Amino acid sequence: MEEKQYASLTVSTDYLQHWFHSTDDIEPLQTTEYDHMSDESHLLDGLSEERVMTELAAPPEPDSHIQPDSYLDSDSQPLPDIHPQPDSEPAPEQAPRKGKRGRPPGKSSKSKQMLGEVKAKGQRKMDRFNGMSVAEVMAKTLPDILTYNLDILIIGINPGLMSAYKGRHYPNPGNHFWKCLFLSGLTDAQLNHMHDQSLPEKYGIGFTNMVERTTPGSKDLSSKEFREGGRLLVEKLKKYKPLIAVFNGKCIYDIFSKEIFGIKAKNLQFGIQPHKIPETETVCYLMPSSSARCAQFPRAQDKVHFYIKLKELRDQLKGVVHSQEVQELEYSFDVGLAKEDAKRISIKEEQHDPKYEAAYGHAGGEQDPETSNSHCDFSFAEACGGLEMAVKEDSLSEAMGWISEDQWMMHSFADQIPDIGVLCWFYIFPGYRLPTDEQIITEVLQLGSAWKKNETGIRLYRKLMNGCCNPQKTFALTRENTPLGTVLWYDGELFYFRTVRNDTYPLFPQEPLLKTPLKRCAVIGNAGILKDSGCGRVINRADFIMRCNLPPLSTEYSKDVGTRTHLVTANPSIIEKRFENLMWSRKAFVDSMRVYGHSYIYMPAFSMRPGTAPSLRAYHALADAGSDQKVLFAGPDFLRDVERFWKGRGVHARRLSTGLFIVSLALGLCEDVDLYGFWPFSVDLHRRPISHHYYDNHPPNSGFHAMPEEFLRLWDLHKSGTLRVHVGRCPKEAD
Repeated sequence: MEEKQYASLTVSTDYLQHWFHSTDDIEPLQTTEYDHMSDESHLLDGLSEERVMTELAAPPEPDSHIQPDSYLDSDSQPLPDIHPQPDSEPAPEQAPRKGKRGRPPGKSSKSKQMLGEVKAKGQRKMDRFNGMSVAEVMAKTLPDILTYNLDILIIGINPGLMSAYKGRHYPNPGNHFWKCLFLSGLTDAQLNHMHDQSLPEKYGIGFTNMVERTTPGSKDLSSKEFREGGRLLVEKLKKYKPLIAVFNGKCIYDIFSKEIFGIKAKNLQFGIQPHKIPETETVCYLMPSSSARCAQFPRAQDKVHFYIKLKELRDQLKGVVHSQEVQELEYSFDVGLAKEDAKRISIKEEQHDPKYEAAYGHAGGEQDPETSNSHCDFSFAEACGGLEMAVKEDSLSEAMGWISEDQWMMHSFADQIPDIGVLCWFYIFPGYRLPTDEQIITEVLQLGSAWKKNETGIRLYRKLMNGCCNPQKTFALTRENTPLGTVLWYDGELFYFRTVRNDTYPLFPQEPLLKTPLKRCAVIGNAGILKDSGCGRVINRADFIMRCNLPPLSTEYSKDVGTRTHLVTANPSIIEKRFENLMWSRKAFVDSMRVYGHSYIYMPAFSMRPGTAPSLRAYHALADAGSDQKVLFAGPDFLRDVERFWKGRGVHARRLSTGLFIVSLALGLCEDVDLYGFWPFSVDLHRRPISHHYYDNHPPNSGFHAMPEEFLRLWDLHKSGTLRVHVGRCPKEAD
């Protein structure tokens, strides 16, 4: 009814003329470059709305207008030309058509007044360079800031117009360079482009460009200029020999690598690059563009961890002595510990300032106040009641009080740093020595089968795990927690991500599939101690049974490990080794999955790049066959949070075992947790040799997991009554 009424309305010629030309006049205002100011003192003298609006302007109006005849009704007349030729006769004035209800659309003098005001605004000229033309600014050059033996040399492509006009590096207030420099600790104060000349002496940082010519954009440069610029840049680097050559953006290093090293880089990774500058010891370092227009990292907090790692690389190359509390034995460029790094150096965070963003046209992007990049709160004292090992943090709320939005907040920036790397660091904690296998076995024997359930400990640890890792919502990817367009950062890769598109989104279930809390959960490891344990029947009595890495459940093992399964993990490497990556035949894979009945196959498809394709093939193989098993893809955020959780509790491994990931899931979802087959030792409780797995004796990769440390953490939870670890034979009465 309503649509029919509106469809019959007629619009007057005057109204259309007013609408069309108002839009035409406003359009130049929308294309105004708002982020350039007319002088360089604005960062020092403050800002005012009147001043900013005065400096904003627009290009001249177009000389002609196009008549939008297609917008008129069939009964309406074409719009008259607002620029009639001198010898043309004026068009006769048309009587206004009456509307359906008999009321003519009135002519308002206010409309003409508004049109005149908009046209007046659109006619203002942009004076970005104090009367200088663009051609005059392009004739200027930006001098390098270079001295011998710098620590860091920042390299850009070529000077922009504002940089050349001001004679300063990175003068645009929307650029994140100076902010990230401060937040990372590379400078001890918030600086701006007016301080660029002081950086070599105070901080060992210099500036140069690959091409000297000033242009409005890098696309205005020719291939010849890039080749010549690359050659000149190498000569500069050979002459001044900086410790690190930092390329500000992928584009410049891509060009430099192709011109100098003769290598067309594919899938460039941020961080240290494999090639050094010829005939020098200068290492190449790639970081994201500091421009706010960088689509991959649009905010300063998205980029600051790259600057943190740059600072650490500089310290390592200079031989700076590390803390005595934690000694780093091997350096690996990775941001998995960016939060801890940020807390350790106490870097500062800039409080969101809406006035600043409004003045500069939201150049740096605006963060949704409801969203946060933090994944895990390391303050566990409240959840544990002081019983667990909590990482102490300063009480910030009382110290800061009420701070206005335009002030700086001095606190840890750690929770704003995206966690996108796998832990590849090795630590020695002075004063800590891992017990020997014999000592651990002796302790287990001393405790014996005595165990007492601790309801309070179970409840508190579930609260702790949910507060850190939120397994109920994040353990698997769903359409609810991973909508279209979500960026999935791989937890096992350095700076690698995948955007959820239409090819993967339909593979996710609609919502979380498990009704929590689950009652009694059994997590089954694959240790050789399960052999001849007789635990199969008691395992089958559990309400929810989780298994690791597609273990065999044939008749010869069922009396020891049971037959029921609700969730089983499948490492992509198993798909590769056992089923040839599903490239040739799917039948063997589908048939082998039937032993797990109606269960979920839990796969880390988005943890490491080589595992993505096999995981997707496994999904399609089971789905196409109408199998009873459903593939769930592990949430990389969940895996990352769990890894950080346990590493904060003394598990010093490059990668946690699958078993510990599943135990963490059970601790967050289940009321009672029983563990079977978790025994990383080569002998049983009677010191008799046993195989590594109950079905084979293939040991894991040396140095990759830390099984004894994991067992100790689980044994501590066993002693506290939080979960129960079953070792040896199950009692006959339980059968």
